[in-house]
Amino acid sequence: MQRDRDNSRGELVDMEGRRLREPVFPRLSRQTPIQRVFLKRLQRLVLLGRYGERHLAFSEQETALIRKATYSIYRDCDAMGVMREAKAIVRAGMISTDRSAD
Repeated sequence: MQRDRDNSRGELVDMEGRRLREPVFPRLSRQTPIQRVFLKRLQRLVLLGRYGERHLAFSEQETALIRKATYSIYRDCDAMGVMREAKAIVRAGMISTDRSAD
């Protein structure tokens, strides 16, 4: 993912220099290490999908792959018993995307 931090203020900026909002994900509480790995992976894919669709030059195939990977990890989280946390992560990514459309 190509994004840079503005050195003067530490803010996220896209390739055109526009400021991006920092995503706010729920805190991960008491999970096993493997559950935390999958929840962190889900956070990363949600973030990649969020910025990729809006600010990076992803092809339709790349966007579809990210969505499929996100769904796969989401289902893995369900199988591991952390569906509540997974839903919160996906919801936070959707809310952040809606707000940045303004």
